[in-house]
Amino acid sequence: MTMQSIETYASQALTCSQKMYLLAEKGDWEGLGKLEMERSLILDSLFKHPSISLLLASVADTLQGIIDIDQKTMSLGKDARQTLSNEMELFKQGKRARAIDAYLGNIA
Repeated sequence: MTMQSIETYASQALTCSQKMYLLAEKGDWEGLGKLEMERSLILDSLFKHPSISLLLASVADTLQGIIDIDQKTMSLGKDARQTLSNEMELFKQGKRARAIDAYLGNIA
């Protein structure tokens, strides 16, 4: 990755975060994970930039935007995980009920 301006890195990271949120809304967790890896590289470049200590304030609003979007994305992930957990519990309950029915059918 060639060295770009701090503002460019911050803007690219914000764009990635926005795309990640859209993927989370669609439930595309695999796509979100791939984009997270790309964004991680961008953020690494941003925070390793030789001028970061001088120019951090200039991208503070953009970084706050990334944090805000990440919180919304994580909330969607938490909700999806809970939904999946609930579905798994219902599946297990149904599987147990079928096993009991099968057992009772065999001894009757």
